[in-house]
Amino acid sequence: MMRSLLLFFGLALLAACSNVSEKNAQRIDFVGSSRLTSSNKSTTTPGDTLASRIYAEANPDDPSQLLTRLRITVTYLPRRNPFLYPTPVSSLNRDSINNNPDAGLIYLDTLLSGNAATAKSLLFTSVFGVRTTTGAERWQYDLLSADTVVQASRAFRINMRRSDSLNTYHDYTLKLAAPANGRGARRFLQLRAGLALPAYSVLSTTTSR
Repeated sequence: MMRSLLLFFGLALLAACSNVSEKNAQRIDFVGSSRLTSSNKSTTTPGDTLASRIYAEANPDDPSQLLTRLRITVTYLPRRNPFLYPTPVSSLNRDSINNNPDAGLIYLDTLLSGNAATAKSLLFTSVFGVRTTTGAERWQYDLLSADTVVQASRAFRINMRRSDSLNTYHDYTLKLAAPANGRGARRFLQLRAGLALPAYSVLSTTTSR
């Protein structure tokens, strides 16, 4: 009897995790692995390279439901660029520090296949570099409809704490793949922020190269 109950609850939990209801016609989840980032984490390595993988699915019982658009946005907190200290540093007033975050940077915004045979599910891996300044960054993955309505969303937060965060200068080292042949290769640099970005992230961004 106990074994039957455990089996029943196990099947119910699996159905609850995998079901895509009419109300939530699309879903998106992170794939968990020791090599992938799927939840909040902290690092002390500036410019560290991380990877995440998502699985997205549209309601298989509704032919009208298709995965049409994926958008990845990263928001840097408190700001993307490092704080500029006054001269002399002793004149620093904490009340003058602007803690308002920058608008989110659209890391990827792409249309998905319109073919009904291939637009019901998606497995996507994203490789990205962590910020080089002390702070946090929030990565948000959105599934959008054709009229830009968010259908499903997932996010995680990465905290980067430099051991030398009291320094009044910003130095960093970035490792870039050579040759940069891949579509997602990071080949554009935002020098002040210390970020390396792929070409598709900087189409509408002022970026130093």
